Amino acid sequence: MDIKHQLGSLRTGKLSQRAFTQSLLAAGAGVTAVPFAARKAAAAAEGQATLFTRGGCGILELFPHYQEKNGELPNFSIFGGSEEALTKIRGSFVVDVSRPGNSGLPRRVKSDLCQETDTSRLNNWAM
Repeated sequence: MDIKHQLGSLRTGKLSQRAFTQSLLAAGAGVTAVPFAARKAAAAAEGQATLFTRGGCGILELFPHYQEKNGELPNFSIFGGSEEALTKIRGSFVVDVSRPGNSGLPRRVKSDLCQETDTSRLNNWAM
């Protein structure tokens, strides 16, 4: 049964309970199968730093010196919001550097997920 037919039947009140149940079953099976779909794995560069940042902040043009020195850009892992980032880090997701948004920083500090930056290891650190 195509979607136009179902919508028409729904509008006119002619959608049977069986057709409705079949639609729900198909939708449920589709949603359930999505995580198991074969996806091409994105290969992370060995030995490269992983930057965990909000979507839109992993701007490649900001890393020319890193790329020059290491031959490749850092690995980027993107999160959509503060809750997602906090949940992922609490779930043992390992990153080298994370850039929380302003709203997420207090919760990360309270969760004891932040470490002080060792500025002695940073060549370009200026205060």
